[in-house]
Amino acid sequence: MTPIARTTRKILTAFAVAIAALLVLLAIAPMTGRSVYVVSSGSMGRSVPTGSIAVTHVVPASAIEPGDVISLAFVQGQPITTHRVLAVQEEDGQTQFVMKGDANRTADPRPVAAPARVRRVEHVVPLAGYLVAFVRGTAGRIAFLAIPLLGLLVPRLRRRATPSVQPG
Repeated sequence: MTPIARTTRKILTAFAVAIAALLVLLAIAPMTGRSVYVVSSGSMGRSVPTGSIAVTHVVPASAIEPGDVISLAFVQGQPITTHRVLAVQEEDGQTQFVMKGDANRTADPRPVAAPARVRRVEHVVPLAGYLVAFVRGTAGRIAFLAIPLLGLLVPRLRRRATPSVQPG
């Protein structure tokens, strides 16, 4: 096997292993009560970088403490935001979170009313969100099917194309 073929095979194998591991994570997460979110902004800086996946677990709002990173919609129906809790406060019998993205200079403009249950970030997998976004797209679905098929077919086609030498 040529050095280029070996390198190509290693890259394709690494890609396949990464996709398989990611698919296992995406399949197992819901079975354990977790959710996986792709981080699409840089408001959390290095702690939860853009392109990461955040693995969250639902906990009662009473379990949230300052310093926890949580994912929630600031306004019902809006996209999920992942920020750090700076303070937990009570106002008119309602628990509220004062939140801030680690990369932001100031706290979010208004405290967020705490729902009964909150998604606390347990794990962050840097860069994996790019792979999730790719696999969810049309090109990713095609690649997800084509790469393993090529891995199976190319060696067989090469064997057929290589003339066999008969001892004589």
